[in-house]
Amino acid sequence: MSTRPHRRHSAVIPLGSAAFAVVVGGCNGDRASHLAERLAEAKAQLETRHYEPALAAFDAVLAIDPGHVDARGLKAEILLNTARLDEAAEILVDLREELGSHTGVTWLLAMVRKDQGRFAEALELFDALPEARRPRAAVAEALSGLGRHDDAADQVAASLVDDPWNSADYYVLSTIETRRGREREARLWGEHHRGQEAERVAERKARGFEYAGQAVAAKLARAEAQSLRGSWSEAVKNLQEILQADPRAASAYSTLGRIQSDLGQAAAAVGALEQAVALQPADGILRQLLAQERALAQNPATARRTPLEMARYHAAVGDLEKARAVAIYAVRLNPGDLATLRFVETVFDREPDAFVRLWAWRQALGIAPRDAGLRSAWEKLTAKLGLRLTAPSAGS
Repeated sequence: MSTRPHRRHSAVIPLGSAAFAVVVGGCNGDRASHLAERLAEAKAQLETRHYEPALAAFDAVLAIDPGHVDARGLKAEILLNTARLDEAAEILVDLREELGSHTGVTWLLAMVRKDQGRFAEALELFDALPEARRPRAAVAEALSGLGRHDDAADQVAASLVDDPWNSADYYVLSTIETRRGREREARLWGEHHRGQEAERVAERKARGFEYAGQAVAAKLARAEAQSLRGSWSEAVKNLQEILQADPRAASAYSTLGRIQSDLGQAAAAVGALEQAVALQPADGILRQLLAQERALAQNPATARRTPLEMARYHAAVGDLEKARAVAIYAVRLNPGDLATLRFVETVFDREPDAFVRLWAWRQALGIAPRDAGLRSAWEKLTAKLGLRLTAPSAGS
């Protein structure tokens, strides 16, 4: 059984309507029903990363219909994820000949060629994709494989400006910086990647629960991972979904109540913490937090504070981790709030936070494109990082 579920590449091959039409020798009702059942089983196994049973189920579909497009494409995805690259390439080359420049097939074949070390072919295939579908970190790996290390650094940096919490991209950037002879920068990004291990452990735990079919436990573990990296918007969404599925999930209530407390949502925190205490009456820390939130909820000045107010409060009392998490929550709640975006740069002021600042500045420049200070800060930081990333222009 595969031990590499973390490698799953989410490539969608949306050809379900065409797939059932490609049946050798026709397909009667019973046979079509059996094929549909096996296909649904295969997709369910793939979704939970049970690669070997998924592969067997796709093979069963292909025994009924050897030309089934979805089954062939998704089988190739499994082969890619389990490093059976030559087999994956054989399927995908045939599919590309049949379908032309189909986006999903091209994406998968480009990833296979990159993993095979056939970097020039991989880049040709990536270039054939719509720009929005090109995986920048993978393109960077192919560019670096061809010795184009500066171009590679720019690619993965652009990916990090889009998502500065993507741990894997920091590892890729560290590798590229080594190849560029920038050892200090390579150490910086390598150490930053290693510092995010707790988040990766929580995410692996979530995937393990998914693999075992324990959906609620998986969401709890994923909310833990999201809380660790400050993605509180996503964590709250997962916790609320957990409680819809299992209203007696005490740990979900307590985690949700703590986050709502840190966000300044005292009344909401009281509701969640009351449920948590009812389910865990012996937990003295929870009871103490509940009493604190009740007092805050009864005071009009503290009953409900804005996320930016809370971010500033946490910063003022020296709890910078909470200040950072609440600041990002505030930006995601209101991406057009220039004051919050400018506050982000004050709490993400460490050297490894460079891409968070660029992420915030890019959004701020979209609101205030003529802000010379913002533009100058962007240019100075990208030059220091050895990157050629152009600041958003006025009107862009």
